Amino acid sequence: MTAAQMTIDDVLETLGRADGNYTAICRKLPGGSFSSSVVASGNASGVVTSPPEEADVWFSVNPTAGPARQCSGRGSERQGTRWAALHLDVDVKDGAFPGSRQRGCVR
Repeated sequence: MTAAQMTIDDVLETLGRADGNYTAICRKLPGGSFSSSVVASGNASGVVTSPPEEADVWFSVNPTAGPARQCSGRGSERQGTRWAALHLDVDVKDGAFPGSRQRGCVR
């Protein structure tokens, strides 16, 4: 059985994206610095067209206040405009479970 893949547009549509919503797109290259963009939610997929294979790329599930901006913050909890979803980000780093039998299952 193969899980169906969703695009960023599919996810934002499922979460009730509407005109006037803004989405934060964040990225970090290995060894690089964090950067963020806030874009009109309808343009979010255009920002995440072809990330490098080793990059961490993520986006906000809850819309944030505009205007669109580059490298000026992703939005704070006070800038959230609507509660669309609650998410859990489990970020297991290399070496987090040294000697663990579960090491292969944590990725």
